[in-house]
Amino acid sequence: LTDGNFNDAVGSSGLSVIMFSAPWAGPCNMARPAFEEVASRFGNQITFGEFVIDDNPGVPSRYGVKGIPTFYLLKDGAPVSVKVGAVPIETLITLCEDALDD
Repeated sequence: LTDGNFNDAVGSSGLSVIMFSAPWAGPCNMARPAFEEVASRFGNQITFGEFVIDDNPGVPSRYGVKGIPTFYLLKDGAPVSVKVGAVPIETLITLCEDALDD
């Protein structure tokens, strides 16, 4: 995802989980496999995307991203929940399950 395609990608319909990251950041590299596994599990119900912050400062600034990785759950394009850091896979699974139960 980039500043240019973010709004179209997360749109205004449904649930999205966005991982704000950078390829050089160790915690992002540690969290990426869990993010990808959760995306494969819930990808038919939730849109998943990774936003690399290096060349795209606009969206992270708009969402107040201060550290990476940061995971945003969006509903219809609006933030619902935020998790910061290399969270365990169980945290991401619970985030998705809770969002689908609402």
